[in-house]
Amino acid sequence: MFGDTENPIGVGVESRELICVGNPSKSRLKIQFSATENIIKYTIRTKPKVISLQKGKAVEFEIFVKPKCSCKIDDKIIIFSKNLEDGITQDNQIILRIYTEITTRLDPDELVEDKKFGEYSFGIVYKETFRGNCVAIKKMKEFNENDLDEFENEIKMLDKFRSEYTVHFYGAVFIPNKVCMVTEFAQFGSLQNLMKNRTSNNVDMKLRTKFVLDASKGILYFMRMGYYTEISNQTIFWYFHLI
Repeated sequence: MFGDTENPIGVGVESRELICVGNPSKSRLKIQFSATENIIKYTIRTKPKVISLQKGKAVEFEIFVKPKCSCKIDDKIIIFSKNLEDGITQDNQIILRIYTEITTRLDPDELVEDKKFGEYSFGIVYKETFRGNCVAIKKMKEFNENDLDEFENEIKMLDKFRSEYTVHFYGAVFIPNKVCMVTEFAQFGSLQNLMKNRTSNNVDMKLRTKFVLDASKGILYFMRMGYYTEISNQTIFWYFHLI
């Protein structure tokens, strides 16, 4: 009903469809729509919310759906009708299909948890799988509504970065109680791990030079993007494809 592979709907914006409802009975009916409970991935509303429909008449309901993340959903909405003469109620189900565009607002159900990787001052990092890719999931230890604006601004900034010298940013989950950030997983850890676990004799000059060159290119990229952050051996990571 809402979007398909060729014409997906937007995320964070309302999309509209029309449903025509008729009254074939011999009495006036009170008609309204209801969605399933515990909806977390989208919001839905109808216009009008409820209507009294004369016999033999029909009305168009506007259905507005606003996805909170990139997702594919098969759900149901229910049409309730009440006979205003005898009080008898009926309900009919309608399949609700939602197919959105791909964005960095991620569906939490696409994250397949693997194991806890580390715990830091800001939160806990998990190694998980996202669309077949090994990723790092950063979950905040403490997160309240006041932190959401700051988190969203940071995500908007990270979403702009596309460089082979920066950690790839897949996106973030904004669903309450599931808020997290998803980035490329550094299978070899940070430069700090390397310095701690290996002696200088174990790291040849070619690799050292590559660390310096790639890190400097990453820092230069950040500066050109107007982004300034703390750079240390804890925030420089190494990957197999960079070796």
